[in-house]
Amino acid sequence: MRLYLLKRDDRVCFDEAAGFVVRASCPSEARLIASEHCGDEGPDMWLDAAVCEVLTETGSGGVVLRSFQAG
Repeated sequence: MRLYLLKRDDRVCFDEAAGFVVRASCPSEARLIASEHCGDEGPDMWLDAAVCEVLTETGSGGVVLRSFQAG
């Protein structure tokens, strides 16, 4: 299993997910898992249009994903 970072490249509105970090065996499974936990943006955002990157152990320390939408 790998960790995948999924994020949107469009404008995020209220009651919508901006990104996910999920554990899955492949990118297709990662997209499916994210689509099952979507908000008002709908599942297609995560099945088709989301950026999906494998997270590796290398790199500098820091935040992986901060998803913040204030009302």
